[in-house]
Order: sequence, then structure tokens, then C-alpha cells
Amino acid sequence: MGGRVGTTRPTEDSFAVVQIQPPIAGVRVTLNGQLFGRTDEKGQIFLPRLVSYLENRIAIEDKDIPIEYGIARKSHTLVPQPHAGYRVVFDVAKVTAASGSLRYRRGGRSLPLEFAVFTLEAGGRRIEFPTGSGGDFYLENLPAGDYPAEVRIEARTCRFTLSIPARDEPFITLPDVQACDLP
Repeated sequence: MGGRVGTTRPTEDSFAVVQIQPPIAGVRVTLNGQLFGRTDEKGQIFLPRLVSYLENRIAIEDKDIPIEYGIARKSHTLVPQPHAGYRVVFDVAKVTAASGSLRYRRGGRSLPLEFAVFTLEAGGRRIEFPTGSGGDFYLENLPAGDYPAEVRIEARTCRFTLSIPARDEPFITLPDVQACDLP
């Protein structure tokens, strides 16, 4: 199943292979509220005894997922056909976050752009982000790259580029971002 061959005890009814994607070993998996086992080094576990025509609730223990990952869904309910095999995938994604401060220049001085909303283009769509006290902002799950952005300051549209560097750590602090110069 799914390009994998394995041996198991006989399956008398339906079965499933649970996959954590990307693979994470040691994640507890429950079937109908009962602990069944833990995923292997490939992030998989075989469930040999699903009951046909009834709801089988398959869940993972989110406490076993490293904190730098977000979980899209922690359980699946499956109503299997008799003697059928299923692949149940739990997608997890590495959460990345960045914070920084949005600023602008006026009369040679750098000032924080407080309580404003700036927009940026990412993946073909416009996303809005607010700034707080001191011009601070917080962004999640933007891949490394340069993003065209804009903000309105005193009835003027300022365009700038927000650069997110490549990183391995889940959280980074960006250097101050200068939106524009005003007279």
C-alpha cells in the first residue's frame, strides 16, 4: 500500500495505514479513543482492524508533534467498505514566523509606523498585516523571498519590498523595514 510492502497478522476486515506527512516517528495513534501504537521512523503505523460500515475514528496525539509544526487536522473519521485498505494522511507543516518593525523617514528621522495596515503580494494574492505600537508586526508561514508591499501614510501610498531570509529556525526577528521617505 502506498508503495510499501509489509507483513502483518491476518486482516479479517478493513485496514488502514496512517501516515504523518512529513514523517515524524513516535506519534501516538488512537483508534476509536483507544491507543493503538506509535508511528515508526517513516511516520507510519498499520491499523489491521477497522470495522466495516461503522465510523472508525483515527486520531493522533498532538503533544507528540514537535512544537515547530502546525497540525491541519488531528483526527479522521472513516467508514470503510469490507476488506478494503485505506491510507490516512495527517499533514503537519513547519510553522515559520517573523516579526519586525515598520518605519518611515520624515525630515531625516526614522519614525515607527504605528497602528497601520500594510499589504503584500504572496502566492498571487494580497495579504494584509497590521502594525502595533512601535510599528511592530508579526507574520506567519511566509517562505523566504522578497515580497512587494505597500502602506498608506498620510494619504500617500508607499511601496517597499519586505525581505524574508532563508532560515532553519521557526522564528526570526527582521531588521527594521523602511517603507518610504516623506518630506
